[in-house]
Amino acid sequence: MNDNKQMPEIRVPEDKQMGIYSNLCIVMHSPSEFIFDFARILPGQEQPTLAGRVLLTPDNAKRLAKMLMGNVQEYERNYGKIELPEEQIGPSPSNIKGEA
Repeated sequence: MNDNKQMPEIRVPEDKQMGIYSNLCIVMHSPSEFIFDFARILPGQEQPTLAGRVLLTPDNAKRLAKMLMGNVQEYERNYGKIELPEEQIGPSPSNIKGEA
């Protein structure tokens, strides 16, 4: 990743312009790299399909995390809070006591 504040111009080949869809990311790491496996799982599929793999050095993985957090905060300022189901707080069925 580039430490410069100026964004480099990136040429995007025509066959890459549509991007890839991923609804799952698995992150692994070793002492020298972070591996991001982007995958998609669709209804009726038993196993996710790998859409792409990205390997980063640890310092670039940290830069990516900072950039993502900054972009999420900007998104939420512009469009509202992103709600995650796992962050919803409320009584779960096991916490509710029925009356006898």
